[in-house]
Amino acid sequence: MQRACSMQYPSSWGLTATYGNRWDAYSWRCSAPWGYRGGIDVNRACANQYGPGAWSGLRNRWDVFSWYCQR
Repeated sequence: MQRACSMQYPSSWGLTATYGNRWDAYSWRCSAPWGYRGGIDVNRACANQYGPGAWSGLRNRWDVFSWYCQR
């Protein structure tokens, strides 16, 4: 997710991938120390990392660490 923050918010904001709830896979955000929070497009992150045609999958909606990429 950190790579997704760096790719989707490429300015020098220094955003960090954080999650709001360990038990909610959809709670990932790119956060800044001053309070800014931006969403993460996981499908876009997969395509950026693995090329066109890659998309995200989720093994368990209740596990923040269950995202994966597939083709």
